[in-house]
Amino acid sequence: MRGGLAQSRAFPPTAAMAHSLLGQVALARRDFRAAAEHLEAALAAVPEASRLHVPLAMAYRGLGDRARAEEHLAKAGAVGLRAPDPCSTESRACGWENGWR
Repeated sequence: MRGGLAQSRAFPPTAAMAHSLLGQVALARRDFRAAAEHLEAALAAVPEASRLHVPLAMAYRGLGDRARAEEHLAKAGAVGLRAPDPCSTESRACGWENGWR
């Protein structure tokens, strides 16, 4: 699974989601440095994804950086990442918007 996620980082629409998932896997494995790197990359790609600040804070806490952990907890919100929906894009290209034309 990680191999596929690692490869998907090369594709911009899925890069933020891949970094987010890789960061959370790294966090679960207690690889706090990798978790912070991936979660920072996800936030750089989609800064409005405020929900990512919670696992990022956990990663910094694991690294012993309490100040950065508190900084990210203060920024935490309810906005998460949304995976791109290729079917939605394709259906619009085919003329499907509230019915076929």
